[in-house]
Amino acid sequence: MTDFDHRFTGLEIFETFEGSAETGDFDFWGDADSVDLGMGMGMEMDGDLIDVPSYGHESAFKKELDELAARGVLNLKLVGEDCVGGTYFVFAGRDKVGVFKPCDEEASLPANPKGMDCSTDIPKTGFVAGQGYLREIAAYELDHNGFANVPETILYNMPGALLGRGPGRVKGSLQRFKQHDLQSWDVPPGRFSAEDTRRIAVLDLRLLNCDRHGGNILVKQEGRLVPIDHGYVLPVSSLQDLDFEWMMWPQAKTHFTQAEEQYIMQLSPVKDADILSRLNFPATSILYCQLATVALQIAVQKGLTPYQVGTYFRREQLDVPSMLEEAVALTTRNGAADLGLFKRVVGKQLEVL
Repeated sequence: MTDFDHRFTGLEIFETFEGSAETGDFDFWGDADSVDLGMGMGMEMDGDLIDVPSYGHESAFKKELDELAARGVLNLKLVGEDCVGGTYFVFAGRDKVGVFKPCDEEASLPANPKGMDCSTDIPKTGFVAGQGYLREIAAYELDHNGFANVPETILYNMPGALLGRGPGRVKGSLQRFKQHDLQSWDVPPGRFSAEDTRRIAVLDLRLLNCDRHGGNILVKQEGRLVPIDHGYVLPVSSLQDLDFEWMMWPQAKTHFTQAEEQYIMQLSPVKDADILSRLNFPATSILYCQLATVALQIAVQKGLTPYQVGTYFRREQLDVPSMLEEAVALTTRNGAADLGLFKRVVGKQLEVL
């Protein structure tokens, strides 16, 4: 064994120093160039820039929907062919106020209203049916300070009668509806905000999005972007299906601004792990998210663009692992990762981009 052996799991960071168990003398990293996952990576800050959501508070959005339901003015309408799972627009009278996704109507589950009710109907590798609603909530909770403009998304128990199920409640994710004009695949990408493109890229890279396509980025008239549909982020067992629509846009080849770099370097994988653990995410999903954030921070330190980082994360050929997959395979064992080795491997790989 070396003098120190850095490992972190999805929930905590371990270091093994010879003799430290007896003395209690633990230092988070031990080597001068190591990443401090608790505070972000290697930048002096005037104070906390990242606002971590507090738990136990009741959302004003939830109160609003509860009041509308109590008044009997809510109604739901099933969204069409664009969604593989049960997805419902929530109306208050004629006004569209939200999007509800029941946990038991996802693809491959028996209650799926689109006929995708078999175990073989999960469209992405590395996911477990029935957890997509938690991923929708996690995407909002991890979009600290609204950096990528993910609409507010909460856990909500919808009255079963509104879904034609009679009494009782149906658990799922409820997202505040965002007014928009089009979806991104309906618009030439030259119209899009470069800033919004980079910020959505940061979100997708951190969360290892396996389903970012032109139908789940909304476009406002002035070219501003709103990312939705995050049911296939934070995979459990595979990184092979990462997919980033924005890599085809010219804005992805622009460099991060100083403010964007500062935000990225201030991200704390430890704090993100705490959020995900409170949402009962599997340890492997949490570990992958932490490693993705570290890789993104290293790439930003090297001055790479979102496109270049996406090239590192995503497979170029379907049957050939990405560089990120190779780094994870080389540095993880039994649900833990050797962080020091991971950093060195990523740093070396990124030299070719």
